[in-house]
Amino acid sequence: AEVSIKRITELAAEYLDQILQDGDVVGLSWGKTLYGVVSHLKPTIPRDIQVVQVVGSSAEEYKEKYDSPYLVQHMAKAFHGSYSLLYAPMHIYSDIARKELLKEKVICKSLNRIESIDYLITGIADISKKLNSNTLAGFMDDKLKKEVLEKGAVGYLCGYVFNQKGEKINHVINEKVIGIGFDKIKKQPNVIALAGGVDKTNAIYGAIEGKLINRLITDGRIAEKLIMMKRRELQKRKEN
Repeated sequence: AEVSIKRITELAAEYLDQILQDGDVVGLSWGKTLYGVVSHLKPTIPRDIQVVQVVGSSAEEYKEKYDSPYLVQHMAKAFHGSYSLLYAPMHIYSDIARKELLKEKVICKSLNRIESIDYLITGIADISKKLNSNTLAGFMDDKLKKEVLEKGAVGYLCGYVFNQKGEKINHVINEKVIGIGFDKIKKQPNVIALAGGVDKTNAIYGAIEGKLINRLITDGRIAEKLIMMKRRELQKRKEN
């Protein structure tokens, strides 16, 4: 699994070097896979890009180097570009605190920058009964995980929990995100998702079905499984 993750992150770093141009605004999420990509970045030429934090920061149980602020700054540094941070937590459960925070000038400015991104780069987290909640340390305890699973959750992307069809599940966690809007993700023409290592096939499939992502860098094993799942679904539709 680790070999495939390493290869995925190397390929993604090379791909970004090929596609990014001066003036591009790049939104960056968080996670171990994205940390791998940022670590492998060796741009052939400097580029005047702006790297933007698209979701608030995670809780302190999460590793700092996998979190968005670290990744945003390091990607900007690799390309000799600039960056914009979002000074807020990823989820705020108090409606009063959330409302007041969203009025803050510095936060409004960051949220406005998110509106103008050309690319969104994200990982996809899997939510399944098999995974222990450490995978989403700081975001999801066992109680919350049980609740979202009961509502059909399969994956987690940019702070939002979604089902097999890529729809935002009906749970309070999805109303508390500080960052890019769910509809904005769906409308964004360049969402590059990176996923591999542990089997995230269900989560990736949901993200594709819901049109949350439109470019995927993954390993061959997962790609084959995704094709099989799509074939089975088409077969089922024919039979019905």
